[in-house]
Amino acid sequence: GAAVGYINLVKNHVVKLSSQFGSVFGNTIYKNELFRIGGLRTLRGFDEESILASIYSIFTLEYRFLFEENSYLFFFSDAAYYENRGISFSGDRYDAPYSIGTGISFQTKAGIFSINYALGSQYGNAIDLRRGKVHFGIVSHF
Repeated sequence: GAAVGYINLVKNHVVKLSSQFGSVFGNTIYKNELFRIGGLRTLRGFDEESILASIYSIFTLEYRFLFEENSYLFFFSDAAYYENRGISFSGDRYDAPYSIGTGISFQTKAGIFSINYALGSQYGNAIDLRRGKVHFGIVSHF
């Protein structure tokens, strides 16, 4: 599931708050039944779908400066908690990764193009500037 809210601070300044979550329950959870999180649509600063989870929650705080209707600069932070109770892991595995970053989204004829640069941290490690991730994508409305 997901929930998204926008707070208009003043002209051209918006804060986006969002939450994503999911869970799989059962006595036996196979690898192909797990959620795959990480990347542009879930947890920026991590490789696409690199984190396997049986339960997860991701919270996003994003500041946007709008310079056109569908074009804006933004700064963000994503924070998550996940557990992996799949049978391929011994014991329970959990973590609380987070990321910070910046980006730009702008309107094109093909849709809204977005490019992000993010730095992530897992397992309590410090953010490493050498391991930044660039994510880009396009959203088309029909």
